Amino acid sequence: MNYKTIIFVLFSIFIETNINAGIIIEESNLDTCLVEVLYERFKVTDTLDIKNKFVTNYLTLRAGNDASAFYSAKRKSYDSISSRTFEATIALLSDKEAFRKMSEEAREVIFKLKKERRTIVHDRFDITNWYYEEPYEEPVWEITDSIDVINGLNCVKAMTSFRGRIWIAWFAPEIPLPEGPWKLCGLPGLIIYAYDTKGHYGYKAKRVTTKTTGYVELFNYSERNKTTRLKALKLKRKSLQESIAEKIKASGAFGIDPKPQNSTKLLEQRNYDFEETDYEHN
Repeated sequence: MNYKTIIFVLFSIFIETNINAGIIIEESNLDTCLVEVLYERFKVTDTLDIKNKFVTNYLTLRAGNDASAFYSAKRKSYDSISSRTFEATIALLSDKEAFRKMSEEAREVIFKLKKERRTIVHDRFDITNWYYEEPYEEPVWEITDSIDVINGLNCVKAMTSFRGRIWIAWFAPEIPLPEGPWKLCGLPGLIIYAYDTKGHYGYKAKRVTTKTTGYVELFNYSERNKTTRLKALKLKRKSLQESIAEKIKASGAFGIDPKPQNSTKLLEQRNYDFEETDYEHN
């Protein structure tokens, strides 16, 4: 399937989705923002070649005393604009390089509502937008005597076993907000650097702003199907074995003949797992 055909298919899906579901614009303030952190995330994409097969991207944490949001600011900006401006979506779909860069932005968004004791997760996989809620959970940390200076901040080392991985975190007591990247939180200070002991994932603060303004926002710009955490992980894992292009072909759209895809080969090309590995998968 060539690029023009893919653009036409995506355009058609966009039109159908918005006609059937309407434009979705959900925004609300959860808490006053006390700190904003830009994290660089390191993710291995092939655990058989950790040194060479990895990607990095940037994710934003905005946090207050009662709530936090963790997301790709670039993705949020695009989704917000495109939900209001149809022309912006067409422009992106028409620009191959811009479309490639946007497709590499993280789609997962995590809202931790500490006061309400719940966490909301938004994601997209299998050509579908999903969301689930789970009880708010803080990892059980073991704080060590090790100290270091990271990004000019005095940090203390801590360890935890959480959702199938062992994590090392360095937190800054001088910023006494028990927050951090992804679902890592609950330490007596902001997490500045965290990584799993296998070296598959890492988060390092590149910019920390405590003199910030505004709010921690809950936002959503897509119609979403509800699921559960474990089901989401299983479905997302299954989607790694499948080709989106083949799914579009299999639909019979535009007279394209479907051809069988070697799912084993696709899985080998995506030889990695998620931050959470505590689910059943083949």
